[in-house]
Amino acid sequence: LASDLARLATSPAPELRSSFRPTYNLAVNLVRRFRSDSARQVLDKSFAQFQDSRHSDALSARLERILEVLDRRGHVDVANWHLTESGKLLARIYHDCDLLVAEALDRGLLDGLEAPKLAATVSAFTYEARAGRWHPEPRLPSVVLDRIHSLVSAADVLRDVESEMRI
Repeated sequence: LASDLARLATSPAPELRSSFRPTYNLAVNLVRRFRSDSARQVLDKSFAQFQDSRHSDALSARLERILEVLDRRGHVDVANWHLTESGKLLARIYHDCDLLVAEALDRGLLDGLEAPKLAATVSAFTYEARAGRWHPEPRLPSVVLDRIHSLVSAADVLRDVESEMRI
């Protein structure tokens, strides 16, 4: 035990890396909780910003682009620094596809579906086929296929906006 403690105490510190990236959810929560100048200070004091000090404005610039997307899509009024109703919804969504989920809810793409059809539709937010494996074509009800196609179209629009904004 003593030798293990000594080895641990004298070993080099592990390299810490932040996987932090500004997200849409983070941006709306910064708007919700802080004034504009304070939100930027909070971001500037993050570990990720400290770690990437050679690009001191990288996170702030990315946040600005994210806020521009949110402003264009009607989730944030950047000029007045407040959330719209859809922005308040987005602030409560913690998912890799947070903006797509919020816009799907806002557009009613999940409304009126019975539980099994809703489950089939929302699986589109997480399902990934494994490479190299054969998968039979799913036999989904037409209403589910229609909703998934609408989700894919919405995702394509968001991807185009993100590409334009370099996100």
